[in-house]
Amino acid sequence: MTARLAGALVLLAGPALAADPAILSIEFGPDRLDVAPAQILTVEVKTDYGVPYVLVTLDGALQDDMTALTQAHVGQIGRIRVCGRIVSEPTLQSAITEAVFVISTDDVQQMRRLAAVLQAKSCSLDAAS
Repeated sequence: MTARLAGALVLLAGPALAADPAILSIEFGPDRLDVAPAQILTVEVKTDYGVPYVLVTLDGALQDDMTALTQAHVGQIGRIRVCGRIVSEPTLQSAITEAVFVISTDDVQQMRRLAAVLQAKSCSLDAAS
């Protein structure tokens, strides 16, 4: 799967709260960061040069945690998971310091399904796809 991590990505460090489990997570080696549904502010499907992507804006209060994670893993391949499924394996090009998460592939339908799950803030949609 071809994927890229562009813009910025900011996630909550540490385990998600049991009452609000992670819907979105990112891993680099042994380090894992989770995002609970309430931490997702906006989700949009966009296209850049014919390539679809999902742009997710998260709570800006999460920037420091993501900066620390990304500074430690520049140049490494990570895993982005939505509802526990790996949806992208991007190479981190540089440290990220903004609360924006980008997922891209060449599959427009996959981008729409991912956006629907993240917009609904529910993994129950993921089980139906």
